[in-house]
Amino acid sequence: MYRKLLGLLKRNKISYKEIEHKTVYTAFDLAKTTGIDLKEIAKTLLIKADGQFVLVVLPGHRNLDLTAFKKFLNHYYKSNLKKNKQKFSAIKTIKICTETQIKRNLTRGQTINLLPFGWLYGKDLFVDNLLFRNKKITFSAGSFERALRLAVSNYLKISQLVRGSFSVSRR
Repeated sequence: MYRKLLGLLKRNKISYKEIEHKTVYTAFDLAKTTGIDLKEIAKTLLIKADGQFVLVVLPGHRNLDLTAFKKFLNHYYKSNLKKNKQKFSAIKTIKICTETQIKRNLTRGQTINLLPFGWLYGKDLFVDNLLFRNKKITFSAGSFERALRLAVSNYLKISQLVRGSFSVSRR
């Protein structure tokens, strides 16, 4: 996946910075290790909405508001299915996936950090609006020892995402 992403960045002449760092498992630790503001760290979550999987990207200093995200998803899918004259069935349950579910459904059994690009996994991608207040973002590059930093404008060009507001302050 990482090589696929680098290939796309190079083909589109998108500049980025690769950051090697000590092993970290959280957005908080990535910010602390690299000295980058936690607001500029993009964390990626796999979400199971009924039987469907989607990716969500949030700024590192925020948590996902499951109730707001479920409402957002229902509105988004209802309006898009209506346009295509398809039947809509409201999402009833939503939860953040475990590492086991990520390995089983996205990463072919490997323990890796998810990249914030839905097209890499064939999943819809939803990104919280607060992330776009930054000029640059940094995200895990699929490993616990490597990150990529690039301009938000370039992230927007290659990510095929849906924007919305569904995060809350960390407690």
